[in-house]
Amino acid sequence: MLGQMVRQRAENELRAAFRGLGAVTPANARPGKEFPLVDSATFDELLRRGVIREGAPGTFYLYEPAGTRGWSTILPRILFWIALIAIPVGILQFCG
Repeated sequence: MLGQMVRQRAENELRAAFRGLGAVTPANARPGKEFPLVDSATFDELLRRGVIREGAPGTFYLYEPAGTRGWSTILPRILFWIALIAIPVGILQFCG
């Protein structure tokens, strides 16, 4: 569990670095040495999954299909608000 949290944090930091450098399209791909040092296993895993792709030889960019990033941040918020409303309503229905 802890290992997965550490790996997820490393992935998030690497994604943020790619966005910060503007390396989000093949035309804006940057050399790998410009990104923060992360263990090669994390980088290789993102490369294998297609999250990071190679542009010109030796350059990399973050690949995020349209809409992917939006729902990944919106859906948890929607679920939170549904639960926040549904729990008290459910309690009132059963107790009142």
